[in-house]
Amino acid sequence: NNQMQTNYFSKGCTATYDRGAYHAIKNSTAEFHTYSVNWTPERLDWLVDGVVTRTLLAETVKTSSCGGFPQAPMKVDVGSWVAGKKDASPGTIEWAGGLADFSNGPLKTYIKSINVTDDAKGVKNAVQYRYTDMSGRAESIVVE
Repeated sequence: NNQMQTNYFSKGCTATYDRGAYHAIKNSTAEFHTYSVNWTPERLDWLVDGVVTRTLLAETVKTSSCGGFPQAPMKVDVGSWVAGKKDASPGTIEWAGGLADFSNGPLKTYIKSINVTDDAKGVKNAVQYRYTDMSGRAESIVVE
């Protein structure tokens, strides 16, 4: 499948799943690619091999209960999983493009390297984030 999905969540809200988008990638299974996310208070860019494939601007994001621009420190998960398995929910199977076909196995995922860089709001030698309230707003986060 020569595509990737970009998605984002704000304040942990998973009440809706309407923020994802799909993007074509050439030779996604035959070549290594560099996938990047550049995230600032103003914008979120997803890149493949240095080319922006999607941009989310903070000023244009929906402000509904589950819209909002991601503002709090994030978690990065990288892995390979089978979404189209028999015991998955119907919505997950549909999202995965149907049930997985294991007849051509074994299936493999190769990850050459992972690098995460956090500018910690420009604070040098930062060691932790601390929340001053429960709002989930960027202004409530202190970098120490």
